[in-house]
Amino acid sequence: MVNAYTALKLAWGLFEKAPDALDEAQTQRLAQVAQRQATIERDVLATREAAGVVVPDKAMAAALADIRGRYDTEDAFHADLERLGLDLSALNTALRRELRVEAVLEKIAAGAPAVTRVDAELYYHTHPEAFDRPETRRLRHILMTYNDDKERAEAVAVL
Repeated sequence: MVNAYTALKLAWGLFEKAPDALDEAQTQRLAQVAQRQATIERDVLATREAAGVVVPDKAMAAALADIRGRYDTEDAFHADLERLGLDLSALNTALRRELRVEAVLEKIAAGAPAVTRVDAELYYHTHPEAFDRPETRRLRHILMTYNDDKERAEAVAVL
Protein backbone atom coordinates (compact mmCIF):
# COMPACT_ATOMS: atom_id res chain seq x y z
CA MET A 1 0.00 0.00 0.00
CA VAL A 2 1.41 3.38 -1.06
CA ASN A 3 1.21 6.15 1.51
CA ALA A 4 -0.73 9.23 0.45
CA TYR A 5 2.25 11.60 0.36
CA THR A 6 4.31 9.26 -1.84
CA ALA A 7 1.33 8.69 -4.13
CA LEU A 8 0.83 12.45 -4.49
CA LYS A 9 4.49 13.17 -5.17
CA LEU A 10 4.92 10.33 -7.67
CA ALA A 11 1.62 10.97 -9.47
CA TRP A 12 2.63 14.56 -10.16
CA GLY A 13 6.23 13.63 -10.95
CA LEU A 14 5.41 10.77 -13.33
CA PHE A 15 2.09 11.77 -14.87
CA GLU A 16 1.51 15.43 -13.97
CA LYS A 17 -1.82 14.45 -12.40
CA ALA A 18 -3.26 14.02 -8.94
CA PRO A 19 -3.40 10.40 -7.72
CA ASP A 20 -7.20 10.30 -7.98
CA ALA A 21 -6.98 11.24 -11.69
CA LEU A 22 -4.79 8.28 -12.70
CA ASP A 23 -6.06 5.43 -14.85
CA GLU A 24 -5.49 1.77 -13.93
CA ALA A 25 -2.19 1.40 -15.83
CA GLN A 26 -0.83 4.60 -14.30
CA THR A 27 -1.90 3.50 -10.83
CA GLN A 28 -0.08 0.19 -11.29
CA ARG A 29 3.06 2.00 -12.51
CA LEU A 30 2.88 4.35 -9.56
CA ALA A 31 2.68 1.37 -7.18
CA GLN A 32 5.75 -0.23 -8.79
CA VAL A 33 7.79 2.96 -8.57
CA ALA A 34 6.64 3.56 -4.98
CA GLN A 35 7.67 0.03 -3.98
CA ARG A 36 11.12 0.52 -5.53
CA GLN A 37 11.47 3.91 -3.88
CA ALA A 38 10.51 2.49 -0.49
CA THR A 39 13.15 -0.24 -0.86
CA ILE A 40 15.84 2.29 -1.78
CA GLU A 41 14.85 4.59 1.10
CA ARG A 42 14.92 1.69 3.55
CA ASP A 43 18.40 0.69 2.32
CA VAL A 44 19.67 4.28 2.50
CA LEU A 45 18.37 4.73 6.05
CA ALA A 46 19.97 1.42 7.09
CA THR A 47 23.49 2.59 6.18
CA ARG A 48 26.03 3.54 8.84
CA GLU A 49 26.07 7.07 7.37
CA ALA A 50 22.40 7.47 8.33
CA ALA A 51 23.04 6.84 12.01
CA GLY A 52 23.79 10.43 12.96
CA VAL A 53 21.62 12.25 10.46
CA VAL A 54 18.91 14.43 11.97
CA VAL A 55 16.65 16.78 10.04
CA PRO A 56 16.80 20.27 11.55
CA ASP A 57 13.50 21.88 12.51
CA LYS A 58 14.40 24.81 10.25
CA ALA A 59 14.60 22.48 7.22
CA MET A 60 11.24 20.93 8.14
CA ALA A 61 9.64 24.34 8.50
CA ALA A 62 11.02 25.44 5.11
CA ALA A 63 9.76 22.28 3.36
CA LEU A 64 6.32 22.64 4.90
CA ALA A 65 6.23 26.36 4.06
CA ASP A 66 7.11 25.51 0.45
CA ILE A 67 4.13 23.15 0.22
CA ARG A 68 1.79 25.57 1.99
CA GLY A 69 2.95 28.34 -0.34
CA ARG A 70 1.35 26.50 -3.28
CA TYR A 71 -2.09 27.31 -1.87
CA ASP A 72 -3.93 30.61 -1.75
CA THR A 73 -5.28 30.04 1.75
CA GLU A 74 -4.64 27.84 4.76
CA ASP A 75 -8.16 26.43 4.38
CA ALA A 76 -7.41 25.37 0.79
CA PHE A 77 -4.23 23.67 2.00
CA HIS A 78 -6.07 21.69 4.69
CA ALA A 79 -8.94 20.84 2.32
CA ASP A 80 -6.48 19.40 -0.21
CA LEU A 81 -4.73 17.38 2.50
CA GLU A 82 -8.08 15.94 3.54
CA ARG A 83 -9.07 15.19 -0.06
CA LEU A 84 -5.81 13.28 -0.55
CA GLY A 85 -6.15 11.31 2.67
CA LEU A 86 -3.42 13.17 4.52
CA ASP A 87 -3.32 15.08 7.76
CA LEU A 88 -0.63 17.45 9.01
CA SER A 89 0.99 14.76 11.15
CA ALA A 90 1.29 12.30 8.25
CA LEU A 91 2.64 15.04 6.00
CA ASN A 92 5.26 16.00 8.59
CA THR A 93 6.31 12.36 9.01
CA ALA A 94 6.66 11.85 5.26
CA LEU A 95 8.56 15.13 4.81
CA ARG A 96 10.95 14.32 7.66
CA ARG A 97 11.71 10.90 6.14
CA GLU A 98 12.22 12.40 2.69
CA LEU A 99 14.56 15.10 4.01
CA ARG A 100 16.49 12.54 6.05
CA VAL A 101 17.00 10.31 2.99
CA GLU A 102 18.19 13.34 0.99
CA ALA A 103 20.59 14.33 3.79
CA VAL A 104 22.06 10.82 3.96
CA LEU A 105 22.52 10.72 0.18
CA GLU A 106 24.23 14.14 0.27
CA LYS A 107 26.51 12.94 3.08
CA ILE A 108 27.48 9.84 1.09
CA ALA A 109 27.97 11.83 -2.11
CA ALA A 110 30.20 14.36 -0.36
CA GLY A 111 32.73 11.58 0.24
CA ALA A 112 32.82 10.45 -3.38
CA PRO A 113 35.81 11.47 -5.46
CA ALA A 114 35.22 14.19 -8.03
CA VAL A 115 34.63 13.03 -11.59
CA THR A 116 37.14 14.38 -14.04
CA ARG A 117 36.55 15.26 -17.68
CA VAL A 118 38.63 12.22 -18.67
CA ASP A 119 36.44 9.97 -16.49
CA ALA A 120 33.30 11.35 -18.14
CA GLU A 121 34.72 10.88 -21.64
CA LEU A 122 35.81 7.32 -20.87
CA TYR A 123 32.36 6.49 -19.57
CA TYR A 124 30.75 8.07 -22.63
CA HIS A 125 32.89 6.07 -25.04
CA THR A 126 32.54 2.74 -23.18
CA HIS A 127 28.75 3.03 -22.73
CA PRO A 128 27.38 4.34 -26.04
CA GLU A 129 24.03 2.59 -25.51
CA ALA A 130 23.33 4.88 -22.57
CA PHE A 131 23.55 7.92 -24.83
CA ASP A 132 22.01 6.61 -28.04
CA ARG A 133 18.31 7.19 -27.63
CA PRO A 134 15.76 7.84 -30.33
CA GLU A 135 14.39 11.34 -30.50
CA THR A 136 11.03 11.80 -28.79
CA ARG A 137 8.60 14.70 -28.96
CA ARG A 138 5.31 15.53 -27.32
CA LEU A 139 2.79 17.53 -29.33
CA ARG A 140 -0.18 19.37 -27.98
CA HIS A 141 -1.46 20.67 -31.29
CA ILE A 142 -0.36 20.98 -34.90
CA LEU A 143 -0.66 24.21 -36.89
CA MET A 144 -1.17 23.70 -40.61
CA THR A 145 -1.23 26.71 -42.90
CA TYR A 146 -2.40 26.97 -46.49
CA ASN A 147 -2.73 29.62 -49.18
CA ASP A 148 -5.73 28.43 -51.14
CA ASP A 149 -8.53 25.85 -51.16
CA LYS A 150 -6.39 23.25 -52.94
CA GLU A 151 -3.65 23.44 -50.27
CA ARG A 152 -6.34 23.35 -47.58
CA ALA A 153 -7.78 20.14 -49.06
CA GLU A 154 -4.30 18.59 -49.14
CA ALA A 155 -3.62 19.61 -45.55
CA VAL A 156 -6.94 18.16 -44.34
CA ALA A 157 -6.28 14.93 -46.29
CA VAL A 158 -3.02 14.44 -44.35
CA LEU A 159 -4.93 14.40 -41.08
